[in-house]
Amino acid sequence: MASGTLAPTVTLVTRWLANDTWELLGGPVPAPSNGERGRRVLAAVPGALAAAWTDAAGHGGADPARWRWGDAHRSERRHPLAGVPGVEGAGPFPPTPMGGDSDTIQAASYGWRRGTPFTVMNLSVYRQVIDLANPASASFVIPGGSSGDPASPHFADQLAEWAARRRIPMTGGMS
Repeated sequence: MASGTLAPTVTLVTRWLANDTWELLGGPVPAPSNGERGRRVLAAVPGALAAAWTDAAGHGGADPARWRWGDAHRSERRHPLAGVPGVEGAGPFPPTPMGGDSDTIQAASYGWRRGTPFTVMNLSVYRQVIDLANPASASFVIPGGSSGDPASPHFADQLAEWAARRRIPMTGGMS
């Protein structure tokens, strides 16, 4: 029976906001407080918001209506042999704008630190969907293509499909 209680969500919010902000929002905290925490948090909020706005505008420009996550969050695929003399076509490839982060279906994490780009560091290397009621409709996509050989026509042939969150129908063997 569902209770409607979102315990995991409450736990995450508590962790994200920490006790200072959680108390400010009226949430329970482990130890009684005299309200000093709330005053300290309230004093810090305007500066934190101003700094966040400045950083966001630095990445996306002055007009927030034009901000797009994919403009800053890009995969930059590099072949392990890129830069090795005699290995032709090993990249680097053009950056691919994408959505997602490490907590979404289009998993694409980044190692962001202040002043660094949101370049994708890790992503899914294979996406497959199979409807068990209709296995013939199965589909897949491999962002780097089906060949690791830079000279192959299949080296990066699925990247555009993957970036657009489309898949390729599977054929044969599925019945």
